[in-house]
Amino acid sequence: MNIIMNLLLGASILIVVFAGSFASRMQAVTLWLGKKIAPEGMDSEAPRGFQDAITPKIQDMFNTILPVCYIAIIVLGSFKKWYLGIALLFITFFAMVIIKRFLPNKIKFYLKIIIYYMDNRLADYIRDGDTMRAEATEDILKKLRQIYLKLMIKDKNIPEFEKINKMPLGT
Repeated sequence: MNIIMNLLLGASILIVVFAGSFASRMQAVTLWLGKKIAPEGMDSEAPRGFQDAITPKIQDMFNTILPVCYIAIIVLGSFKKWYLGIALLFITFFAMVIIKRFLPNKIKFYLKIIIYYMDNRLADYIRDGDTMRAEATEDILKKLRQIYLKLMIKDKNIPEFEKINKMPLGT
């Protein structure tokens, strides 16, 4: 039983450190892009813009798994020593900050992933005969590709990841 707990604890820590680092960057990029492609004036109806429409399914999976892993770290660590769960969580967050420094820092990297998943989503809508969603996805893909082309030409007007959360729609 002790070996299984240690394996689960170790797996939870590794998932949070690596997947959590990637997921937080991806979350920031989808938020920025969602706000950027949303029409101005939609702040009250859609404060995140089109973030939900462009978020890849893998990001949704990370957003579901990561809180479970946080709880697992606290619970499994606390079974060993009462304070170990919280200590491991702080160490894990510190390790995430370090790992983030080694992840790609260019929005282009994450935008390529988003475009790839949006292309697959479009193919699924076309295959299923869902023309309304297919047309909406095509419009979004067109905007995302235009942004990608602009980023390929010049890396101007690209905010830092920390500033993305504070941006209004259509910026």
